[in-house]
Formats: sequence, C-alpha cells, structure tokens
Amino acid sequence: MKGKEMIPVFVRMKNGQTTCICKQGNKKCDRVDCERDMVERDAYRDVEKLFKQDRYGKCREIDRHG
Repeated sequence: MKGKEMIPVFVRMKNGQTTCICKQGNKKCDRVDCERDMVERDAYRDVEKLFKQDRYGKCREIDRHG
C-alpha cells in the first residue's frame, strides 16, 4: 500500500504566490521561467472524513454535500 508519492512538476512563482504548476511530463505552456520541483501527494488524504464508525462498529458514508 503506497501512501505518499512524489510528483515531478514545473512551478512558476510570482511575488511569492504560486501561479502555475505543470506536471513535468505534460507541460502545456511554453513559459521558460518555470522551476523544477517535487510535490508530495498523499493518496489517502481525507479518507477518514468519508466514513464514520458508530458505537456498534458499523461504518456508514457521511453526506459530503451538506
């Protein structure tokens, strides 16, 4: 089970704010001022928020729209 993965990306910064992130193998823009970087992605982020266990051990899905 793989929890976290590192994704190689190009990042463009302007005044300390990230303005663009492109995956290195799939760069759509032709800008030359992008820097190479690595982004960490957690595959199981917020999974515990989707299900809630009651006192009897039953799991039920929580309404994500409300």
